[in-house]
Amino acid sequence: MREQNLDRQLDARGDRGGVTGAHISDIVLQLLSYVVQVERECIHQRQAEGIAAAKARGVRFGRPGKRRPGLCKNIRESYLAGHIEKSMTGCCIKVLVFDIEKVAVKGPGGECDRT
Repeated sequence: MREQNLDRQLDARGDRGGVTGAHISDIVLQLLSYVVQVERECIHQRQAEGIAAAKARGVRFGRPGKRRPGLCKNIRESYLAGHIEKSMTGCCIKVLVFDIEKVAVKGPGGECDRT
């Protein structure tokens, strides 16, 4: 019986049972908010530690680079020298025209196939 009365006092859905009930409800909600916030911070900390440990092991994050045709290096050099246009370069190395500058600046760096 006493537990049911306490449940009604802490219930924030309807009539709060006067000023005391309102204060108790607010305190309980603040306490729950605090617990949730602390748990979020713990999760964030564990995630950061896991990422740091993975990086220390040499794990690479993100999507792997796209492999380019074997002529990628030659085409890149021709584009940088101004011998071929952006659209032709894009067709040859299978890259969108918007991404040509990024690929040209980045360089082949393991992205070009040796075939």
